[in-house]
Amino acid sequence: MIQPHPILVIRRVPHRPKAAYMYQYIRPIRGHHPRHAPARVSLILAGALWSCAATAQTAPPASAAPTLFGPVLPVPTTATPKTGAKKPSSKRLTLTLKAGVAYDSDVAISQINTSSGQSDRLANLGLSANYKLVSTPSHSLSIGYDYAQSLHVSLPSYDIQLHSFSASGSVTVRKATLGVTYSFSHVLLGAHPFLDLHLVNPSVLVPVTHKIFVRPSWVYLDETFTTNPAHNATHNQPGVQLFYFFRQSRAYVLLGANYQREKTAGPEFVFKGYALSASLNIPVKLLKVRGKLKAEYEWLSRDYDNITPSIGVNRFDRASTVKLGAEVPLIKKLSLGVEAKHIGRSSNVSYANLDDNVASGELIYRF
Repeated sequence: MIQPHPILVIRRVPHRPKAAYMYQYIRPIRGHHPRHAPARVSLILAGALWSCAATAQTAPPASAAPTLFGPVLPVPTTATPKTGAKKPSSKRLTLTLKAGVAYDSDVAISQINTSSGQSDRLANLGLSANYKLVSTPSHSLSIGYDYAQSLHVSLPSYDIQLHSFSASGSVTVRKATLGVTYSFSHVLLGAHPFLDLHLVNPSVLVPVTHKIFVRPSWVYLDETFTTNPAHNATHNQPGVQLFYFFRQSRAYVLLGANYQREKTAGPEFVFKGYALSASLNIPVKLLKVRGKLKAEYEWLSRDYDNITPSIGVNRFDRASTVKLGAEVPLIKKLSLGVEAKHIGRSSNVSYANLDDNVASGELIYRF
């Protein structure tokens, strides 16, 4: 599958009858301690819907025709106060532009059980804007807009365009930070209206020690498909994340788990499932060039409540995702990001039983 920009990360979610893009809540404000990172959520649209099969949790999910859907909360990326981290930026408006290319071994739209059965190259474009209305040590309130576009070379009917508007706020009470994010996303597929999605994500971030933080959260999604009403759904996803910071809080390990329950208009797409994940984020220096490395692993499991007519039994989906990525600065404000991803899937439905390999690179400009 493809990933258009970092800001909008498009990911395919293996197993879900709805689409192949994923929402990812990640993007704490640079220089902010996890405690002060507003619950800003960035919708990531998986550039290329991954193959017919699977998919979707990613974004929050990524709901998708057979996809596993599930959001990822904001990830603290800066040092804690005790380590002498830089003060948070006083800028109210932040903008990020992204442009890149990718190769997807299996282009598909799992949300509507459609697969091209082909590989393709594509271009990804993205823009993200965030404006801080309130920013104090104990309170935050911000609004944001995200745009993402994937452009396939040979399969334009699989192009995805995303427009997402969001608002998020947080308040710190004693040592705990309570945050909530709301977003509305409008998605086009092949230049035609495809999906409208509302997302609500409350969370609580609690420090255990100065290096360990725990964040329970809940994700609620309401999905309306323009031409595929059987996939219209409500999605509930309680989960928890654990952060462990080291190397003066410049590196961290993140462990996550969530339970997923989705109810759809079409009874054959109703499912329950869970996801487990682990990731390592660490700064590196090679030949005098400083950069960031990230390694991730995720396991997704879904079991459907009712019989799938095409196979005569209840459907199941399993998927494991391994991802390696790096970002290195080129010149001031401009950096290069690269990523390689493998998704291995297992399902008793043929279109959700295909592996996928994606390689991508992009230029990222922040100002």
